[in-house]
Amino acid sequence: MREILSSTNREIKLTFEDLRRGGKTTFKVNYEFPNAKKVLDKKIDVPGYKKQVKLVVYETKEKLDYKRNSPLNIAGILIKTGGSILDNSLFKFENDSAGSYFYGECISEEIDDILRSEDSSILQMGRSGIDWSNEYAQLLMKTIERAIEPLIEEKKKELAKKKKTELTKENQKLFNELSKLFNDIFKEELGDEGKTDLDIEDVFEEKVFIKPEVMNLLPKNSRTACFYAHENIVKKQGELVKIYAVRQKILVLDEKIYLERHKKYSNMFIGKFKIKGLNIGDEDVIEAALGDEKALCEVKVKEELGKKPRGPPKPSKQGNITGFDYDLDPNPNQRAYHNIKNGKIVIFTQFPGVSNYVGEDLKEIKTDMGRMLLCEIVCEAMFRRIAKEQMKKGEAVIFGESDADAYQNLINDLQKKHLNKVYNLVMNYDFESKEE
Repeated sequence: MREILSSTNREIKLTFEDLRRGGKTTFKVNYEFPNAKKVLDKKIDVPGYKKQVKLVVYETKEKLDYKRNSPLNIAGILIKTGGSILDNSLFKFENDSAGSYFYGECISEEIDDILRSEDSSILQMGRSGIDWSNEYAQLLMKTIERAIEPLIEEKKKELAKKKKTELTKENQKLFNELSKLFNDIFKEELGDEGKTDLDIEDVFEEKVFIKPEVMNLLPKNSRTACFYAHENIVKKQGELVKIYAVRQKILVLDEKIYLERHKKYSNMFIGKFKIKGLNIGDEDVIEAALGDEKALCEVKVKEELGKKPRGPPKPSKQGNITGFDYDLDPNPNQRAYHNIKNGKIVIFTQFPGVSNYVGEDLKEIKTDMGRMLLCEIVCEAMFRRIAKEQMKKGEAVIFGESDADAYQNLINDLQKKHLNKVYNLVMNYDFESKEE
């Protein structure tokens, strides 16, 4: 209705008729977009597809309403095709306060072509919006994110008015322990996946590469790696890939492979090959050549896999928890969220009631009330994050169940399963203990 009600070429009237008392009331209805300045207006390529999308973005002085999955959102990018609005989203910026200062539209003729070909897989089953797990939808989402990210980053700098202080050493120790626990929960629920999978960020790069970039092998055991190439490179260099070990300390089981078009991302090609470890301590570099283009992979043979040196967790594309931080945004949309970009769980201490118990800079979390509220807030952010990933993978979603119900059910299940672990750690944590 937003497209219809905002048109200057239409006059829309809404009539209410009182069937019991009789009489009618009629008035005009329309939709007015917020006052804003246009900050982006251009056509953008979507990798693997011929038709460009037109992206127009506006920035407002006042923060706009935005809540996940709400049809009443004012902020967000409207996804339009064939004169219809299919969805409205801020994508990965939906939890970022700076994102709520932007709205706009993305017009995609490709979606219209997909729907006219009787392929409705790009829409959710209830036709309530776009299914963002669809191949084209994922690429479109990432295309929009990359285009608007500089605008949102600039807005974040503008909004950073209050000067933050560092977390105390005592509190940082607790957050390090929480990071380790959450990483274990994350891995338990979602697995240690993605090491050989193509990441959507790579679809935008015209290059060749091997995944994983670093591999550990057991002696006398083999492992599969994946070679990826952009279609433009394949057109020039062909589909034959030659693979060898530079130092000849690792056995390459597939010295030649032929690439095939990726099933999910049509502008990428993939080929799989196996290598085998020989002796403990051997280190080598695997080189894969597609014509003049080369990709490298480091390999080590170890006696036991899975043990990593102790230290602070590092950011990862799989969404691991790298730590905690707080944000002094005076008007946040929520209490906390997981920042996928840097892996940190961010707590908005200016959200009503939060600073009363944990402090503006999280210094009050030593009290019983502070500990309890901290548990609630961080679990809320963590379990939402995991539930979103499980929704993307189609896990535990009952046929006929709405997305909102499935999402909340997943969060409830995660709370039942893991909440006690978090409470046991935080409520019993000794802030006076010294590091060994």
